[in-house]
Amino acid sequence: KNSMKEIQTGLNSMLFSLLLEDGNQQGGGSGGMQDFMKQMQQMGQQQMAMNMLAQQMMQQMGEGKPQMSNEMRGQMRQMSADESRLAENIKRMIQTNPQAQKQASGLNRLVEELEAVSNKLHFNKMDQELLKQQENILSRMLEATKSINKKDQSQKRKVRASNAYH
Repeated sequence: KNSMKEIQTGLNSMLFSLLLEDGNQQGGGSGGMQDFMKQMQQMGQQQMAMNMLAQQMMQQMGEGKPQMSNEMRGQMRQMSADESRLAENIKRMIQTNPQAQKQASGLNRLVEELEAVSNKLHFNKMDQELLKQQENILSRMLEATKSINKKDQSQKRKVRASNAYH
């Protein structure tokens, strides 16, 4: 129980610091690409923390605790809400960020996965398939960030090359 509380406390403090950081950086920015990358990295960190919590819960369930405690049910409801919030954030990014719009099909699949995981957690369904889905979500978030980063590097090379000719 203690380790679950510690993980939840760590998750909450991480989310709080990310929100503070995000609030401090609202305003000036170098455009959609930087914002998109930053948001995807932050959401990836949140997803990673939720993956770790889910794995911890699976381990506890495997240690001869077939009955889920009220505390575990509460944590699953919280994780369900967190996964749903990530899906909503991505939907908002698709609507407002030009870089996200360029990757809308992949991001929409990510939203569907987040919503499916959220539903499972809402109904207290914790299994290996759920853990795999969470890993897939994290991988897709990282891939989206890498994809934008590659495009950014490619554009910078083109600019440098065209400047060299002038």
